[in-house]
Formats: sequence, structure tokens, C-alpha cells
Amino acid sequence: MQRTRCAWFILAAAIILAALLHYQTQSPAGADIQNSLSVATRDSIPPSADNALSNKTLGPRQAHVNPGHDTPSVGGSFTYDEAVEICNHFICLVNGNGGANPRTWVQQSRWTDYNDLARYGWSQPFAPQTEEYDEDDDQGLFDAAQKFAVDTTGKDPVRSNLAVSWGHLRDSQPVVGGPRYPVTKGEYANAYNPKRGVIFARSIYGPRTGGLRQNPPVTGSAVVPLSQWSDVTYLEWNYLSLNLPSTRQGLRAIVQSDIGNANTNSLIAKTLSAAGTSLTNYSGRTFSIDVGAELNFFAALLATPNASGTAWLLLQHRAQLGWKQINYIQVYCVFCGDDDEETYMIIGIRAHPAAAAAGGAGGSRRYLDDDNDNELYAALPALLEA
Repeated sequence: MQRTRCAWFILAAAIILAALLHYQTQSPAGADIQNSLSVATRDSIPPSADNALSNKTLGPRQAHVNPGHDTPSVGGSFTYDEAVEICNHFICLVNGNGGANPRTWVQQSRWTDYNDLARYGWSQPFAPQTEEYDEDDDQGLFDAAQKFAVDTTGKDPVRSNLAVSWGHLRDSQPVVGGPRYPVTKGEYANAYNPKRGVIFARSIYGPRTGGLRQNPPVTGSAVVPLSQWSDVTYLEWNYLSLNLPSTRQGLRAIVQSDIGNANTNSLIAKTLSAAGTSLTNYSGRTFSIDVGAELNFFAALLATPNASGTAWLLLQHRAQLGWKQINYIQVYCVFCGDDDEETYMIIGIRAHPAAAAAGGAGGSRRYLDDDNDNELYAALPALLEA
């Protein structure tokens, strides 16, 4: 019965995703598909009036905040109950992503070669460098760093976070005679720490968002295909892990800092209200997938743009990262209740519990019967319109 229910959840999730992808093709407001089932995008979509996402270029040691995935004000916001339902489907995808046969997994990302970043027009606007977090000026980051024993002085080359920014700053033609991809000025900035197993997401401003602001706008198939936060982030994580499976598979958390995404902040407030609590200073409130009474709260937070991108990172790079599961989501604030309030989210990651029982592989049920998931995604919108 449980497997049947999960299978129906998964099919429903695929239909929801297809419908929302169809919405994206019809409306400019849904243009930046990047890795998120819960917001019909896969990590970021174009800015709306209330997203508060900055688009300035990062400079050395600049704390470029507001890393919300930039969802639209219309059509991208869920009620608490909707978020719970959607991410219960989504959890089924994670549970079904085991097995030793890759054909049974969620469709894997094609982006595994670090050199593709340069080939597709990405470059680093400034040199990577360690980050320093001051307890007074960077309280939210300092708290997260302390949780994972990250060096906050920026002086330890091993335990300090390394700030790395990738900007889509060049036109590219990766294949001779193939399509050319114009510059979009999209930019992803993260701080990486393979030694401690954490990534601090600092700025998420995708090529589809940046492309809309170019003259002429860069849209549709003209946008560089290597555009997702999850892929760019994976490539740098693997590079800094020296391509060592034992190191890259040690990823245990993503920290979203000073969230400026309106839909994420709204859903956090709705979730905490449903839980009978409110946003507080660190350590804030943590919801676990293992606590039955907290599962709906956990699922609702997983539906936020800032959390669901992490889930797609794990799902679509399962071959490299191993069978992983988000096991808790922690939220807290700095300057709570003030006009300058900053919201932080820590997304905990672990090996899927079934992986150990199956010798690292785990059982699996494929969530789509066709080997080419895209064919079903392409067909479903027409079925939904019929």
C-alpha cells in the first residue's frame, strides 16, 4: 500500500512539474527554470516586484546577500497546505532515487566536467579567497560557521570558507558550428568548505534572470544551457574536493544566508505559524524528517525556493554525491522583528538511511517508466490541455 501511495505521489509530482513547466513556456514571469519542483523552476526565475534580489556584481569580500531563488509574485507562491502536499510527493522522489542501476534514478545532470564552465562562457570576476565572519557584523553567518566548526578568522586555509563567484560574462560557442550563447551576466556566489562539508549560498542570480536584463534580452534557447545553480555549484564543489568521492560525498549542509526571496520568507512565516511558534535568534527552530509530528512543517520548508534547489542538487548529482537525503531544515533570524531583519536557513544533508541497509545502494522504484523523462514532460502539457 505504501509503495502504491508513493507511486501515485510521484506521478502527481511529475504532472505538477509538467504543468508548471508549461506555464513557464507561456509566461515571461516563469522564465528561469532551474531546479525546483516546488516553485515550478529549477532554482531561479526572473525578478518580480517584491523579490528584493540584488543584481550588483560581487567584489572581493563583499557579502552579497539575498540569495533567494527569485520566484514570481504571481503563480509561484503556495499556501502552507499546498507546500506540504507538493513536497510529500517530492520526498517520494528522493526515496526512490536509490538502487545500483542509474536507469532507475531521477534523470541525472549532464554537467560533470569542470572545464565546461569556461567553455560555456563562465568566468570568475574575482579570485577565490577565504572569508572572515565577525560576530557582530556577520552574526547570522558567524552562527552557522560555529555550528559546523568553520574557522571564522579567514586565516585557516583548510577550515575557513572559500568564497568563489562564477559569472556568465562571455559569449560562447562550445561546439564549432554549433549555437552561440550570448552573455547574460548571471552570477552564482558561494562559500565552500569541503573540510567541514558545508556550502554557504551567498548570491543566486541565474542566467535566465540576467538574460532578461540584457539589450536585446537573452531568452529561451539562446540562454546558455549550463545555467542552473545546482550544476555550477556541484562543479565547483567537486573541483575543490579534488575530485575525490570520499570528500565530495561528505557534503552535509547548505546554508542560505540573509534570504531576500519573498516567497521563501512568506512560507517560513506560514510554517512557523502552523507550528505555533515564530522566527527567533539562533538557534531558531529546526524541523526534522525523522520526527512524525514535524514532518509536515519540514515538508513545507522543503517547498521553499531556497531549500528545493538543494534537493535537486542531490537528486541530479546522485551518481557523484551518493544517495543523499535532506534530513532537517533549521531557520533563524538576526535583528529579529526589525526593519533590517535577516533570515537564515540551514539545510541538513545525510546519506539516505536505506543506503546503508542496501550496501550503499538502496532499493528503488523508477518514478517515470520511460527512459527519457523529457519525453513525458513534453507530452504532459498537451494532455493537460485536452
